[in-house]
Amino acid sequence: MKRSSRIFKIILFALLLLVGALYIVGKTCGELEYETKVEMEAPLGFSWSVFQDPSHMRTWIKGFQRIEMVDGIVGQP
Repeated sequence: MKRSSRIFKIILFALLLLVGALYIVGKTCGELEYETKVEMEAPLGFSWSVFQDPSHMRTWIKGFQRIEMVDGIVGQP
């Protein structure tokens, strides 16, 4: 009985130590931020129409299946 109690305490201590270490790493590393920029030579109207066309999303997003309009007007928030 004493041996299993001691093993449980060691495992609990190790787990708390791991959680504490991960918490400290998370607090010291801060947030990550990514920025992507694409520039192309094309008229603004054409670029926007291509970007808003959901038929192109299958080629841009792996595993994309469909977009289903539930309410509102297409292209509006």
